[in-house]
Amino acid sequence: MADDNEKRSRFAAPFGAAALAVCVGLLCLLSITYTRQPGGLSNLWPVSGVLVGVLLTTPKPRWNAYIVVAMLANFLVRLAYTGGWYSPIVLGIVSTLDACVVAYALRRFGGVVFAMSRTLAVSMLATTSTLVACAVSALIAAATLSVFRGASFWPLFATWFSVHAIGMVIFATLTA
Repeated sequence: MADDNEKRSRFAAPFGAAALAVCVGLLCLLSITYTRQPGGLSNLWPVSGVLVGVLLTTPKPRWNAYIVVAMLANFLVRLAYTGGWYSPIVLGIVSTLDACVVAYALRRFGGVVFAMSRTLAVSMLATTSTLVACAVSALIAAATLSVFRGASFWPLFATWFSVHAIGMVIFATLTA
């Protein structure tokens, strides 16, 4: 019995990372393909929310591998849809960064996240960390797209912020 548990735990991280990479890649692909306005940003971004949910339900030692594969999948899908390499790198990083900030804040300061007695405190922490993380990632993304694509900063900021915040709220709740 102990050997079975040891085998399961040894293979859980690589299989989990591979499954997450496929999930993130497919969600990025679907979001960019079906909700993106021509030349603009997607109108729905579930990836960050799903990554938060996965990280919150995963042992912390697996986080680094999961974050790296999520970032790579995000980058590769973005690279397939744009001509340059600089924009997909930055957008892939900041798109993953907002999820990492929220998951870290909840794990570090939220205590037992799933305890019913802490619902209000955890909800306030989740809301605050989501707003801060999405604002920072929106600043970086809007600045990057303004510089490299010559787009207007504030519409990009508003779109990125709202799309990522909504995706985080909906999909982190569903996956955690």
